[in-house]
Amino acid sequence: MKKVVLAVFAFLFLSAASYAQQLPVADVSAEYSFLFLAKGYTLKLNGGSAAVAFNINRWLGAVGDFGSYDGAPGIPGLVGETYIFGPRFSFRRWNRLIPFVQGGIGGVHANTTNNGFLGANNGFAYSGGGGVDVALDRAGRLAVRGQFDFPTFRANGVNTGTLRLSAGIDFRLGKK
Repeated sequence: MKKVVLAVFAFLFLSAASYAQQLPVADVSAEYSFLFLAKGYTLKLNGGSAAVAFNINRWLGAVGDFGSYDGAPGIPGLVGETYIFGPRFSFRRWNRLIPFVQGGIGGVHANTTNNGFLGANNGFAYSGGGGVDVALDRAGRLAVRGQFDFPTFRANGVNTGTLRLSAGIDFRLGKK
């Protein structure tokens, strides 16, 4: 009987401790992004990106990442947009610190005012990278995010490798 009572007490204690580590249904982030293209001539574009990730389990999620970048003041009229979808792998060992890696495929669009940085309006894009979320509150609903990615754009048979650095905020929605 002692073992049964001890097992019930341990179960209740451990389930209460795991309550704080519940998985959010989704993460939504908004970030400032700096896109650096070093092919041909160097382009430095400033812009923003947003991502929505649906968490399938504690370590796997599906993410959609959308970005818009402006070449001004260096190159007026140069604007580019990216949209990339793929998996995100998160390491949820700690409550306040969650590192992740992600990759995906999608597309890129650039304006044609200066023939764009692709030499075309639309192209194929793929990306890989990672980052870390640092929770600002005890519940972990709001976090600061730092992220780096290595997107590659392909148009007219030419690959253009880039570097994207992003920093922003992340909102965690719901509980699984």
